[in-house]
Amino acid sequence: MNLFPNIKVPYYIISPSYTHTSSGVRTLHLLCHALNEAGEKAFLVPAKPYQPGNFTCHPHLNTPVISIRNEYINFYGDNGIDPIFVYPDIVDGNPFHANKVVRMYLGEIGAYGRIVTPHEPSDQIWGALPSIAENVLRVPVADPSIFYEPTGGKRGGTCFYSHKYNNIGSNKLLPLTKNSTSLVGTLEDLASILRSSEMCYLYELSSVITEAALCGCPVTLIRTPFFNTIDKSCMMGQVCWSDGELVKQCDDYLPEYQNFIDDFPVQLENFIRKTQTL
Repeated sequence: MNLFPNIKVPYYIISPSYTHTSSGVRTLHLLCHALNEAGEKAFLVPAKPYQPGNFTCHPHLNTPVISIRNEYINFYGDNGIDPIFVYPDIVDGNPFHANKVVRMYLGEIGAYGRIVTPHEPSDQIWGALPSIAENVLRVPVADPSIFYEPTGGKRGGTCFYSHKYNNIGSNKLLPLTKNSTSLVGTLEDLASILRSSEMCYLYELSSVITEAALCGCPVTLIRTPFFNTIDKSCMMGQVCWSDGELVKQCDDYLPEYQNFIDDFPVQLENFIRKTQTL
């Protein structure tokens, strides 16, 4: 035990409240947790003005909230340390006037009306996929203790996931998914639906692709004006487009996902090494 640790440059990660319905939000909270578990100092900063009781964290994650811990803000400021601000793609500009900025793109740039935030040459750009940015940090968000293939039983019916596509405003679901079950509810609810479905339709890029693979459910991607290409490096299981174009066919997905989990500490170490040079 080190009672007098060295002062480290902390990470201030801008994020909404924790919700299991958004893989992007889960990524930010898990990143904060992983940095702290790796021996760094990381804090969440609410994306919206904080009021007591309206910002939620996962109770099992190590994710302190900076806005309610002013002693941390004063401590780093008094010691002349600039925190590293991690801005996800939902944040425009540099609202905290940070000197050290990491831009974390969690989805395809410009997709679903997402505004591409101008950045300074000194900003470090990171992405969840190789197609998004040269610096890649892909956080595993699918819990294999929740998402797993059933030991028996017959599959029947289909399900679908459409979140961002619905929120655009005027987009309507296609007849293809008219009689499909919507993937809503807790993570356990989603896993139960995926384990019993013979096909999952997706209107957008989502961690549901991985969750479906872990449950042994094939995935069909539906082309829309906002979703017409995909980075195959993030694919698992059996995936194709609705017009029949095959994206990936892999039945041996468990070792692949385990390799993904095992590789995360290496990616995290690279993230720490590069961002600490800001």
